[in-house]
Amino acid sequence: GIKVAGSDFSGNAEISSNLAKTTTINNLDFSSSYIDSDALIKLMTSMPNTQTTAGPSVPLTIKKGTGKITKLKSGNISAENISLNFTLNNNLVKLTNIAATFAEGKITADADYNIANTKVNVDGTGKNINARKAANCFVGGSSIIMSGTANGIAKLNFRGNTYEQQMRSLNGQVIFDIANGQYGKAARFERFLH
Repeated sequence: GIKVAGSDFSGNAEISSNLAKTTTINNLDFSSSYIDSDALIKLMTSMPNTQTTAGPSVPLTIKKGTGKITKLKSGNISAENISLNFTLNNNLVKLTNIAATFAEGKITADADYNIANTKVNVDGTGKNINARKAANCFVGGSSIIMSGTANGIAKLNFRGNTYEQQMRSLNGQVIFDIANGQYGKAARFERFLH
């Protein structure tokens, strides 16, 4: 295995013996016990020509891939026991059948990432999520939701090489409900009247 920016990766690949302009990987299986996406993004944005411009063209095709990640951290959000399938063709990474544990609940999703223009599309579902633990991942969230179980769907897109660029361009729809929930002081109706 290898370590990059505090994240570890190991795997097996079946690479085509027909080496042309584009390298083709017929099958790639990888695993990781820990991925820190913040550190990886910081490393990538420190490389030349990646601060504000789109990513490079990647002369690589991955026909079939699977991944297993024990823990992934992005900002204050942590997901565990992640499994997924993926492909890479013409700079488009497609992630399918993503399954993960987040805030004691289950997340399923499909996503794609265009390396050339940094655009990400995500279509996901969350079930039986501990609403307080999920809210604690976001600034001010712990003062809004005290308890409950959340279920919902999200269709989001964003682009950028940095977390800040991604958050500024974030667009889409999130619909969720919280059962047996209790709101905190910051979410009381009276606060909105002032």
